[in-house]
Order: sequence, then C-alpha cells, then structure tokens
Amino acid sequence: MRSLLIPVLATLSIVAACSQPAVEDTPMPSMTWSVDSEASILTFVSVKNTDLDEEHEITGIAGSLTEDGDARIELDMSTLETFIPIRNERMAEHLFETADYPVAVIEAELDYAGLIPEAVGTSHERNIDFVLNLRGIEVPLSADVRISWLEESRVRVETIAPIMVEAAPLNLVAGIETLRGLAGLESIEPRTPVSFSLEFRR
Repeated sequence: MRSLLIPVLATLSIVAACSQPAVEDTPMPSMTWSVDSEASILTFVSVKNTDLDEEHEITGIAGSLTEDGDARIELDMSTLETFIPIRNERMAEHLFETADYPVAVIEAELDYAGLIPEAVGTSHERNIDFVLNLRGIEVPLSADVRISWLEESRVRVETIAPIMVEAAPLNLVAGIETLRGLAGLESIEPRTPVSFSLEFRR
C-alpha cells in the first residue's frame, strides 16, 4: 500500500503545481513624478516707481512629469500672496482676473531620459522651453534650471536666474495701468522677473 501511495501523492503534487496561476512579475515602479505642493513655490517681483522692488509668491502648485516627457504644472492663482490684503484683491481682480481664470498652466515636452541626473546626490543644469497659459493666452518662454536628485524618489527643479516675463504678450498692460492708478504710483514696470523651486516625488 505504501509503495502505491507515494507515486500517487507525487502525481497529485505535480498536477497541483501545474494548476497554480503563474506568479506575475513584480510591477515596475511608476516613472511619473508629481509636484510636492508643500515644498514648491513660484515668486515674482514687481518694480514700482523705478526702484521699489516687491516680491510676491504663489504656493498653490500641482502637476506632473510623465515618462513620456510630458510636463504640466498648474498654478492656483487664488494662492497669490503679496503680503498686503488689498493688493491681493486688486491683483486678483484687475490683473489676473482669477474669477474667470483661476488656474495658470505651464506645459512642456521634455527629454525624459536626459532630464533626471544620473545618481542621487548629483545635479545638472539645462535650458527648458515651455509654454505659459495665463488668462487663456499662451506665450512661449524658456528657463535655465538646475535639476537636483535629492533622494531616490525626490527631485528638485529650480531656476538658476529669473525668467523675464513681459506684460504685453499676455495682455496685462491695461491691468498694470489700472493697478498703478489705484495705488497712486508713478509707474509699474511692464516686465517682471519670475523664479521657481519645484520638488517632484514619485
């Protein structure tokens, strides 16, 4: 009996093993990077009466960079902070028209393979072309940025020098003139330096 039982059990074990579903390969980690809103900021400077510089910031930033190299950044314009409440209201109403255009969008098609530094702890510099959509108006821009691989799942992209953004192509000149009159200023420069520091995680 024992001599018959052993081959029977062996046969059953082989059949059971063959009937088990194949073990799937462990899925590859996502190559999509998402903006860490709490660690990201965009700033710009307004120049008034020729020599008065005032810095403002936008902290509501979201977005992603896919493995296909598609980058999209969304700026929540309601998070604009000028550190003067009435100025926040005036810029939202007369300049950025946030009631109708609550979000500004930055889009770019990038070389993903050449974008991320080679190893954690390293960084490199490059020029990036992108399109800014503000109030439904698109303008092409470029920025010199430093890209730093901080951790296995964290990368920082920051401007090396401010991006000079002109008001005229974005149809902001009339809004700037309205702000100048409301504030009783002699002048507000129709161009502004913009800087950003964005952290991406995956």
